[in-house]
Order: sequence, then C-alpha cells, then structure tokens
Amino acid sequence: LTVVDPLRGNVMWKKGDVSVDSHVFGDDQYLFLAEGNQVGGFGAGRTFRANDGEAINAKDFSAIYQARIRVVGRQILAAQQIQGNFTVRLYDIVSGKDIWSKQFPAGTQVLSSEDRHITGVIEPKGNVTVLDVETGNVLLASNVVKGRVTVEELKTLRQPLLLADSERFYVALNKPIDGRVAGGLLHNNFNNGTRCLPVNGWFIALHRQDGQKKLGDRDLAWKKGDLAWHTYMPVKNQMLIIDQFENLPILLFTARYNEMLPNGGNRWVSVTESYSKTSGKMIHESRPANFNGSAPMFTALQLDMKTRTINLIGFGGSVQ
Repeated sequence: LTVVDPLRGNVMWKKGDVSVDSHVFGDDQYLFLAEGNQVGGFGAGRTFRANDGEAINAKDFSAIYQARIRVVGRQILAAQQIQGNFTVRLYDIVSGKDIWSKQFPAGTQVLSSEDRHITGVIEPKGNVTVLDVETGNVLLASNVVKGRVTVEELKTLRQPLLLADSERFYVALNKPIDGRVAGGLLHNNFNNGTRCLPVNGWFIALHRQDGQKKLGDRDLAWKKGDLAWHTYMPVKNQMLIIDQFENLPILLFTARYNEMLPNGGNRWVSVTESYSKTSGKMIHESRPANFNGSAPMFTALQLDMKTRTINLIGFGGSVQ
C-alpha cells in the first residue's frame, strides 16, 4: 500500500504488502484498509492517517464493511441482522459509533438505490420506509400491497429497487429473471455507457408529498405515501434508463437478451417500452424482435427540451 504526492510524484509513505482482494478507501484525513481473505470476506479493518500512514486506534470495522450498502467517506451505510432484527445503520469508522440506526422486522430487505442521499427497506408485509442517509430521518413510510400487488409478490424478491424524483418515490419489486433469458442475463441496449438498471416485476409509484389536482369536474387529493399508480402488469426482463431520470417525464425501458426458444434454439432480441410518470399508463411498447443481432440497438439518448422530444438514437433505427 503506497501513498504518492500527486503534485511532486514522490512516495509519501508505504506499508507492507496487502492482499489483492483488500479494499482501500478514505477521505482527506484518513485511509481505511479492509483486508480481503480467500473466502470473499474481510479479516480486519484498519485505519491510518493519510498524511503519514500512522495507524490510529480505531475499532475493527470489517464486519460492518462486509454488510455495507455503500461507503460515504469515513462512514459506512450498512444493513445487518442484529439480535433478531434487521438493522440499517450509518457507522462512523473513526469514532467507532453509529451516527444513527433503525430497526426493522426479520426478513426485511434493502431497496437498492443509485441516489446517494436516500436508502430504503421493504418489510415482508409490504411496508416500505425511505430514509435520509445523512440523518436517518424517515422521508416516507408506506405500503406497496395495494391494487393488484399482493403479499405473495414479496416472497421471492431479488434486489428490489428504489428511485425518486421531485414528486414520487418509485419501487421496483424485482424477481429473478425468468428461464426464457439465457443465463438470466439482461444487457444494456446502449453502446455509449448510458446507465441502466434491471427491472423484472411490479413497478410502483408513491406520492412524495401531500397534494391535489383537478381531473375534469373532480378534485383529486392524496396524502404523502399514498399509491400514485402501479403498472398494469409486472414489467418483464427490462433495463430502466436512469440517466437524467429526474428530468424525464416518462419511465423509459430498453433491454437486449438472448431468448431461449421452445424448439431449443435461441435468438437475440431487443425490447423497448415506456410508461407515464404521472399516470403509469404505457406510452410505447415494442415486441421482442431481432434488430441488430447481439449488438446494442442504440448509440445515444437525447432529451430535447425545446422540441419536447426524447430520442433513442441507433444506427439502424431510432425511437422518438
């Protein structure tokens, strides 16, 4: 482990060899070393001053790092089973103490999120809690067992997803990818690094704040956490575009995968669909079709505020 001065290029300090499986992270003042072991775990978590490499007397954080959701500087956001409860905690490595912690029933799962400011969990009976990462404050408490979504849908969740914009929180009740997809692998349908996340299950929108609107002659009102809508059926084998997610007025999905056919053959297919963020109604749907072999169909995502269009641009064709 070597620390180099970025301006002069000289070695400031170095420590003895560490395993290639070890993780190093830190902030302006400290470096943290989680030593990897051969079984995929971590044997010890040690803390050093960044300017001179001296070890400081901080608690071993390896068990918390193993259960991490994400690392935020010198803090670890983690989820662990502790004394029969599912505990979400923000742990400060240097002080060796929790900044905050929340307990939930056994069987609770973390909702994966790309938003570094929020985290969330879903309980076995469908209760959803969204938390502010910095403070642990509850931003939303609701339940997704509404409409056509039943408790049965929650029994085989795999990496359920949490997203947000200024009006709603969104929860994807992801299930394992079905057997029609070779290897259970969904692939990004862009060749330019546009960020996408897999979705395979009910997609649900919950109101972020109290509100109301006029619909014809009626006044519709809702409370924070009320169901805004869910898709008319589970979203199947898709990738949700999360680049510019807050700015898009629609949920935009596109994916490619190797589809297994009943006759024993296979084919690469591309599927694109979208839903209104306001109502959850489907706007566009393309049936699985082979457009570009195994290669991505699109080269760019273009959001044009002036013409009020969204374009998925490809070599062989585009979707607007």
